[in-house]
Amino acid sequence: MNGIQAEINNVLSAAGITPSTGSSTQLRDAIQALTRIKLQANTTLYVATTGSDTTGTGTSGNPFATLTTAWNYAVGSLDLNGYNLTFQLANGTYAAQTVTGNLHGYTGQTITVIGNTSTPASVIIAGTSAVAVSAVRATPFIIRSMKITSTGTAGTFSTGGIGILSMQGSNVSFGNIEFGACGYAHLYASSNASIGTYATTASSVTYTVSGDAAYHMVGSDGGVCSNAGAAVTLSGTRAFTAFALASFGEVFSYSNTYTGSATGSRYLATLGGIISTNGGGASALPGNAAGTTSNGGQYV
Repeated sequence: MNGIQAEINNVLSAAGITPSTGSSTQLRDAIQALTRIKLQANTTLYVATTGSDTTGTGTSGNPFATLTTAWNYAVGSLDLNGYNLTFQLANGTYAAQTVTGNLHGYTGQTITVIGNTSTPASVIIAGTSAVAVSAVRATPFIIRSMKITSTGTAGTFSTGGIGILSMQGSNVSFGNIEFGACGYAHLYASSNASIGTYATTASSVTYTVSGDAAYHMVGSDGGVCSNAGAAVTLSGTRAFTAFALASFGEVFSYSNTYTGSATGSRYLATLGGIISTNGGGASALPGNAAGTTSNGGQYV
């Protein structure tokens, strides 16, 4: 046994892991770390509707078919080694995608999921009775330059209706997105996770809302949903039950400019939820009806 333990300790040491009697996964983690591909430069993994999740390798000539598989490959096989990682989606329409797990070697690098920077609507992620993009316990990443839609009306994670969902500690930034119709919410942050706008240049945060939803922004169950300093285009007159909903969560929305108009309540803060416009006043958010608070909700 002592010889076997010594061999195990050697593997842990080679992987830079200090042995601990309280962990049952250290040997697995060490083997994975020692067999990962260490990035030697900023790297792009390619995804295309014509790709394959079975035989794809993530190169431009042999792309994966889904973001889900590309992310899983990165989680299981790569060591970021200090470099940025980009997931490049080719033009086309993709079904619902899920991003789960932490990227090995992440220390604050830029992780980006990107579509078509010139014509975002050329890349569509469409959830059919499913959340279009789900981030679950994921390394922080930026998603930009695509169109997102989701059918389903219940607002539960299993039945869809949500454009971008960030949950269980995930941190998602977005920019240059076109939000099409979503049965429940365009943006939904839950369970100690966050979603917020991302500037593609030093002074530019832009996105478009071209489809309706019950809510544009939702902060629920400890989640934080925010847009700040953004130029938001409401294409046509968009309809919401309420533009922002905070229910035992938080919504931050301030210093934005809105082009276009919306119908529905400006906000609903309930069950201790907080909606902050940084003192923007009662009409800071789009809508044609006054917002409401209930059950300890606050609007400030």
